[in-house]
Amino acid sequence: MRVWQTGVPDDGGIHTFGNGAMFAFSCGPEVTALAGPPFSSPDSLSIRLQEGIQLCDEAQREPGTAIWQHSLAYDGGRAAMTEFIQPDQSIYTRIFQAEGSELAWLITFNAASQVVACSDLPDTYLGVLRPGQRIMFYGDPLWHYHWVAVRGAAALEPIDAHSLCLVVKPGYSVLQVIGAWRLGEGKLVAEALAGRNAGDLLSQTRRWWEAFSAERQARIPVIPPDAEAQQAMDDAAILLKTSQSADGGLIAGPPFRYAYLRDGYGASRGLVALGMLDEARRALAYRYHKFERYGTLQTAESLGHDLIRHVHENDEVETTSYFILQARDYLAASGDRTYVRTLWPLLQHCWVTPLRHLAGGMLPFNGDETYVAGGFYPRHGLNHGSADSTLALIEAGRWLAGWALEEGLWSDEHASAAREVVLQAEAAYRQHFVKGARIWANAPEREALTNPPRFRHGVCGGCYTENFGWLERSASGQYLCPICYNTREVASPPLNKLEVNSVSLLPVYLGSPVLDRAALRPIADHILAQAAQDGTIPSVPGIEGFVGYDPALLSLTLTHLAHPQSQAAYQRMMAQRDSIGVWVEYYQRDGQPKPYCCRARTWETGVSIAALSAYWGAQKPA
Repeated sequence: MRVWQTGVPDDGGIHTFGNGAMFAFSCGPEVTALAGPPFSSPDSLSIRLQEGIQLCDEAQREPGTAIWQHSLAYDGGRAAMTEFIQPDQSIYTRIFQAEGSELAWLITFNAASQVVACSDLPDTYLGVLRPGQRIMFYGDPLWHYHWVAVRGAAALEPIDAHSLCLVVKPGYSVLQVIGAWRLGEGKLVAEALAGRNAGDLLSQTRRWWEAFSAERQARIPVIPPDAEAQQAMDDAAILLKTSQSADGGLIAGPPFRYAYLRDGYGASRGLVALGMLDEARRALAYRYHKFERYGTLQTAESLGHDLIRHVHENDEVETTSYFILQARDYLAASGDRTYVRTLWPLLQHCWVTPLRHLAGGMLPFNGDETYVAGGFYPRHGLNHGSADSTLALIEAGRWLAGWALEEGLWSDEHASAAREVVLQAEAAYRQHFVKGARIWANAPEREALTNPPRFRHGVCGGCYTENFGWLERSASGQYLCPICYNTREVASPPLNKLEVNSVSLLPVYLGSPVLDRAALRPIADHILAQAAQDGTIPSVPGIEGFVGYDPALLSLTLTHLAHPQSQAAYQRMMAQRDSIGVWVEYYQRDGQPKPYCCRARTWETGVSIAALSAYWGAQKPA
């Protein structure tokens, strides 16, 4: 039961709805954002309670579906509310059965929209959003049209140029939102919808989800006997399915309307563990399409079209290796050799491209790493050697050399050359990053082996994301936007070797044999020794808070080691689930979600489900 109440602090858990084209994010009974198609769209409208209304919402998701049932209690009235998105058309629906007093909602369109009453569609308003609205740092190139219609015991009343009041009266009523970026397609749906029964749409949606869940469950590699674990898998499956665009990429989270490559690897680990092999294959196909279109990969790409690319610092390292590992894991789960062979041009690109950045056997950091964005690792150290990027390259090359040789895609000479790179990187990894029970995240000595570029694209070291884009290296070594470069000095404090627990836990996550169990055990014990009394462990020793995938990485490692603390680590990971049953981007020192951080995260949730599957797979039958 998800309980939400006005005037009472809420944990902020987000219900996700999506059919690959339209999406909606709800917090309790309120829609915080609705848009699409496509998935990469600016917010088009929200649906919130009118100010001053006191309401308690008890909501439950129907198992195996993205259909939410709400029981609303408010002053002088009660209402049952059902909300869902059609699987085959961009239609968001709310069905009300109310009794007692009226209930008022505020529907607010994007402030840049023009809103008009439809002259040929009764009880319907249309919001038109012009191109140019921002999705994070980029202008949206598309038009967007959203029709809002009511039927039954409800009415729409204009408030101002961008707002409508939805009045839900006693009895049965329906609110529907139709989305489109092509006017004709949306208008035809809006016209046809007037003659369709909302109950029939609900039944159709329920049958679609039940078929999806039955097929998925038949392919789950590990079925836990534990009810909480089964619920977590169902919650995660719905999040991942509703977050996947029609073209195969997955939204990173509600504010981030793009498919991030590293996030996609973590999400894919969850897809495989959940038996969602079709979705895992489509995620690979999404990246291959971008490669065919542009000849490169970037940190993140737009969903539903090819018009926006998110370019970060050092995009040619780490994420390229993660794509190879994503293909490796999909092949291991599916046995689909024929399909993976079709990815060969991209797999080869992802191997060759980062090699030009090797220095002393090490790769630098990608600028969009979560512990960088979260402030745990300073951005002016991105050109240091990265244990993360280097280890990912090692494991990508280890698998690719064997597979490409076996498939006849590489000659013995090519495979041997790749294995030589792996051996050199392994030696560098052990020399520069492994120190007894510690794994250092960075190696400052790499920067002295390179000639850092004068210009690069990414986050300004002065104003951060205010002027995300092209940067110039200052005399202090900071990369600054033109405004900061010409108006301020930004120091680069000395940065020695830094320990990041997320990085120390990567070997097991990546399936790496670089460190054996005897070497991993003291590293795991060293991390466990940092735990506070309540069991929480910081991402960086001495710093409060942790990234959302750390508990999963710890659980994976301790399960692999058959460590006495593996059960406790698994339980801590499960305790991080929010009120929707999924994981978030950042947590505070007390283990609670960090205020205003990204919710409904596909990466953290995918990795956590992979850890859940590994934990239960390691349990011996009683």
